Amino acid sequence: MLDEASLRLIEAHHGIRRADSAALIGLASDQPVVLEPVGSFDLQRMWFRGRFARSLFAASGLESDQWRARNEDELLPLGGDLPGHSPLVPHPWRWFAIENGHEETGLLKRSRLRRDAFDRLRDVGEQRDLIFRLPPWSPPGESSPWPGFIYLTDPGILHHLLGLPEAELKDWQRRSLRYRDPVWDRRRELSWEGFAISCLVRAVGVRGRASYWTAPDGEIDLVLQWSQSRECWAIEITLGRSKRIKSHFERGCGEVQATRAILLHNSLVGAPKIKWDRDMARNLEIMNLEEALLAVDAGP
Repeated sequence: MLDEASLRLIEAHHGIRRADSAALIGLASDQPVVLEPVGSFDLQRMWFRGRFARSLFAASGLESDQWRARNEDELLPLGGDLPGHSPLVPHPWRWFAIENGHEETGLLKRSRLRRDAFDRLRDVGEQRDLIFRLPPWSPPGESSPWPGFIYLTDPGILHHLLGLPEAELKDWQRRSLRYRDPVWDRRRELSWEGFAISCLVRAVGVRGRASYWTAPDGEIDLVLQWSQSRECWAIEITLGRSKRIKSHFERGCGEVQATRAILLHNSLVGAPKIKWDRDMARNLEIMNLEEALLAVDAGP
């Protein structure tokens, strides 16, 4: 049985504010355990290992991987009774991991479950904070016809379910042959996207509403509407070394009445080289996740 310290979650914005993980490590040391000393809080580590204290502050990436594998049964809720024809039967949460970052209507169809069975399973995942839904943006008083997106909340659990060890993630350019299929690049991108979204949404908390904006020709990954002001931030998330900003982004910013347009990148990969569609305004702020979390923490 996992103890309370093992199940404790470390939030990215708390770590960023403290800028020193010594106090956070204390959360994971209620019982004797070997932890790697860390001088500053590392968001890359959290992306690789997830938010569980024992996993995040394990003495090595391998030990973190092993801790999640060893405690899988306690970290993951039961999947319930599923019909034999569904692809979720062998391991429902591994199926959700493979489908991470996809829209809910497609998931329902590919699951081959009845709507009520799918909803029950999704609700269990949400209640246990294993998955979260990002709803579509809609004007006040209106509803959107677009479906929500479903992400796994904890990237460490996601990477465990995908079979993606930290050693591969840390040195992606030299990853082993098994992970060189383009499908793994996409899974990594969606892992980063979901991690960044979940960090920002959890940092906003009750101070605002999170959604995504979409149109037939493209999306804005995250729209943050602040409750106590008219501020609205439109955030595009990237993991690549180059990024094309298309005209739909500017159109979406206008529709949601964004007061800030932000391109969020991974600090380890670095700020991307930006290519613009013609005749676009270029009032775009470039931030890494650390900077975006500080901005969200400060608020509008």
